Amino acid sequence: MADQVSELNSRLFLARQRLQSLKPSTTSEQVRFAHAKLRLANACGRREEELAVFAHGLGDAEFATEQQWASLAAHQRAVASVESDCMALQYTALLRQTEPVASVCDAADHLLSEFSSLAATPRTHYVLISAAEQFKGEISAIHLSLGRLDIWGFSRLAHEFGHLWAEEQANTGDGLQKTFVRALAGNWDEALAKEFFADILATYLLGPCYVYSCLLLDFNPNDRQRSESHPGADERAHVVLAALQEMAKTFEATTAGMLRTMVSELEDFWYRSRTAAGAGGPLQNQMKLQWETAKLLKPVRKSIPGAEYRSLAQAYAVANSLSNGRGRPHSVSSMDILNGAWLRRRTVRRDDIYEIGNCALQMLRNSELPDE
Repeated sequence: MADQVSELNSRLFLARQRLQSLKPSTTSEQVRFAHAKLRLANACGRREEELAVFAHGLGDAEFATEQQWASLAAHQRAVASVESDCMALQYTALLRQTEPVASVCDAADHLLSEFSSLAATPRTHYVLISAAEQFKGEISAIHLSLGRLDIWGFSRLAHEFGHLWAEEQANTGDGLQKTFVRALAGNWDEALAKEFFADILATYLLGPCYVYSCLLLDFNPNDRQRSESHPGADERAHVVLAALQEMAKTFEATTAGMLRTMVSELEDFWYRSRTAAGAGGPLQNQMKLQWETAKLLKPVRKSIPGAEYRSLAQAYAVANSLSNGRGRPHSVSSMDILNGAWLRRRTVRRDDIYEIGNCALQMLRNSELPDE
């Protein structure tokens, strides 16, 4: 086992060396890049310290115990995680030298910073690009999928931000995520409950555009099998619909009816999709899942009241601007832009979707960053 620990230390040393050689791709992103690079270097340092403590605890025994092997596996996962972020940072720095990747990453940084400010945890983010979608709190980075480098993949940023916020702000003994996980225990294990939590928070942050993206782009109505890490898509669809339905009850008055109509149309779409895909009756424990989803939104509102998406008025202003070829309307948020893009997308031919996405992306990129 000592040889394996030594090998992990060597990998961390090489990761540090790669970090030291990295340079930002443009002058405008130096601060964000420097933050990400420093946090990753600190993460490498923490992994090295943890390995040193672990190695000291091994002592002189010829063979390691079952518990020590289990601990080694955890250290291996931690080292692999920080290595993947180092590689993603290197890859992203290279890709950000080109358009349209620079535009996508810049707009994604804006969106995440706005999420942070709304959630009362302002911070600097630096979006990484990789084949994975994940968050890493220790570097304030969220991965944007290599295959989804456009505005229509930004809903996943909200989901990963939901994980990040939950782990840092809601995972104590009486924290919102901990409480939610306990409420679902017996029907869904911790990892699955955390996925539901991230979906609910993403819906809270983005409103209908998150649900549109999930149901129309991401979820397969035939996917009803849970994995070790994720619920089935059918379960997740019911959760985001239940969250949006609950939000409609306190939505801003002038657009509340519009949202309720959207929810009804989305529910009908999913019902017909799952029926056509061969689904049977209702989900197992469906009422429990929907009840706990609606119940969770009440304490979320108390915890981060300013983060809830509450009106479609500005989104319709964005949709009109996209329709008429005008620029970004005054005083619209990043969330308004994403919702407006989806409102516009739902009324045009598929051939026009790419252009709508590009125009909305430029609106996002030109938004003013919140104070950090």
